[in-house]
Amino acid sequence: SFSEIDSRLQNLNETMAELGKNPGDITKFRTPDGYGYSVKDSILFDFASAEVSAAGREALRTVAEDIVSRPYETVWVRGHTDNVPVKRPETLKKFPHGNMHLSVERAVEVAALLGKEGKVDEGKLVVMGFGPNEPIVENSTPENRQRNRRVEIFVTEPGR
Repeated sequence: SFSEIDSRLQNLNETMAELGKNPGDITKFRTPDGYGYSVKDSILFDFASAEVSAAGREALRTVAEDIVSRPYETVWVRGHTDNVPVKRPETLKKFPHGNMHLSVERAVEVAALLGKEGKVDEGKLVVMGFGPNEPIVENSTPENRQRNRRVEIFVTEPGR
């Protein structure tokens, strides 16, 4: 029934709000083809890392639960960074191609977790890395750079 679905969605939204330590850690939005989530890098990863943290795993399991709760076509996982070049030797060793490399690795890790732990159909997952090339705000302040470091998950709904 609709009230049961509304109740489940409300519970998921409350859970997602609790998982994000700060408002806006996870933002859900509509798109012309379906819907999406923007997830701050700080809830998912440690600095200059592509390994998903415990809080990030929990957040992504909740996102996955929301995705698989209804039909979907394709799930696009897009990694984004700020424009500060990767300079630390230990980080460059892991990501020799800089921010582009880091953004792709992060998207791969998020997609893998959505598939393996979240039961999102792995045949419907697509990974993209944008590096610093699609900022949502100018990289002019630490706060703005933080906003640009994110993973976006776009879900295409059937018939869209």
